Amino acid sequence: MINIIGTDGSVTPFLAGPGDVDEMALDSSKNLYVSDNGSNVIYKITPGGILTTFASGFNDAEGLVFDSSGNLFVANGPSEIDKITPGGTVSTFVTIASGGGFQDLKIDSGGNLYLASTGDQAIYKITPGGAVSTFASGLNFPTGLVFDSSGNLYVYDSGTIDKITPGGVVTPFVSGFTVNNVYDLTIDAAGDIYAPDTGGIIWEITPGGVATEFSDPGDIAENLIYVPEPGTLVLVPGGLGLLIFIRRRLMA
Repeated sequence: MINIIGTDGSVTPFLAGPGDVDEMALDSSKNLYVSDNGSNVIYKITPGGILTTFASGFNDAEGLVFDSSGNLFVANGPSEIDKITPGGTVSTFVTIASGGGFQDLKIDSGGNLYLASTGDQAIYKITPGGAVSTFASGLNFPTGLVFDSSGNLYVYDSGTIDKITPGGVVTPFVSGFTVNNVYDLTIDAAGDIYAPDTGGIIWEITPGGVATEFSDPGDIAENLIYVPEPGTLVLVPGGLGLLIFIRRRLMA
């Protein structure tokens, strides 16, 4: 079931959802795409709540992200990234010889993909042409990724969030906030980062690196996405097959 949570805390049924939601991505028309690892399917959900199967036959889709041409890239573990055209045609974009543990997949303004691998304790960079290189290494357990408007990459790594410059320099950005695990990061138009904690809390981290509790949905928070208008967060509680729309203004 997909529910809408209003600003007053009221819950309204929205849509009967898939069973094992893992990752999300939003296209330019605000259609939401979610991976269901229980059935190895990626679903498309329109703003009006219509759910259809977009693509199928995946192994473990642990990352979804769109490029500027409307192609959807999928980190389909344990060794490949797939490309899905707007028409739904699936092909292998690149194969990565790695230790696996694919977690999150994000894209920069130049169309380069960045993949967090817990198996290699590293972040890979994949160019639009499919060239693979190691962007950052020596991490502990990198999971959630997000870019800011200046091209800095933020990564959740075993209890802290690090900041990685476009040149690959890694520095601590925020630490000391008590979390269980974070598998995804998202950022709003003001530059505030949101980190869904598997303990059930969503953390807000300011551009200055200050972390505060933003929301406590009460469920295992796993994946989160920001919808620019009307300034809404969409939360996937891990493994529960629910999408929770948190209708709270994030912008003045």
